[in-house]
Amino acid sequence: VWLNIIQLRESSQFYSDLIDDMASNESMWKKWYEENQPEEVPIPGYEQQLTDQTDIGSFLKLLLVRCLRVDRSILMCKEFIRSTKEMGPAFVEPVTDTIEMVYEDMEPAVPVIFLLSRGADPTDGIIELCRKKKLPAPAVISLGEGQEPVALKAINAGVVNGTWVLLQNCELGLGLMNDMEAIIIKLKDSMEPNFRLFITALPHPEFPLGLLQMCSKVTNDPPAGLRAGLLRSYTPGVMVDQDRLERVDTAQWRQLLFAL
Repeated sequence: VWLNIIQLRESSQFYSDLIDDMASNESMWKKWYEENQPEEVPIPGYEQQLTDQTDIGSFLKLLLVRCLRVDRSILMCKEFIRSTKEMGPAFVEPVTDTIEMVYEDMEPAVPVIFLLSRGADPTDGIIELCRKKKLPAPAVISLGEGQEPVALKAINAGVVNGTWVLLQNCELGLGLMNDMEAIIIKLKDSMEPNFRLFITALPHPEFPLGLLQMCSKVTNDPPAGLRAGLLRSYTPGVMVDQDRLERVDTAQWRQLLFAL
């Protein structure tokens, strides 16, 4: 920490007197340093100056928090992004895109790749959306040993009939993934307008870059924190929606959901 303070003093004219200020007001700096959330507490002797620096004040505060309390750096970075007019809250708030939102931007010749984290799976949402659109149930193929011919057959049938195809665990079928870009280009002119291809895969270093570049990409990470988790759960079409509510017979479940 001490080396960080020295570097900050030498690198920033704004903090050129930082060490002297700390020495002359040691008790208040010690109290600030030991706070659980120091980024939310006024900085001794500097708070007003930082407030007056409307353009770079939040960045200067970020530098100080990074030097003294590394453990709060990520939170302070988010606050800096949130308070910067060129970026704002939209860059740090959790994104809760639904399958419907993804579908609206899809085209027959542009597959969607869901880059998953452990435990995440959009399969139920895709099947439910297909049902709502009153389309035939999608062909769901989990790739692995011997499943590549089955997947190719499903894609060819989907192109002709205008149905949906969902290929799961595609990190296990890299052979087919390497050929997928050429397959899509070859079939592009003969695709029915309703054809859609969904791909799910865990991150893999050998996943073909060309396929990633031609597809729409959706990340499906677990929510970061309680607030993000609740936002995800209560976003219509993600976990809880009116259709699902009406299928649950237990009155206590509805009451508990409403209370939450």
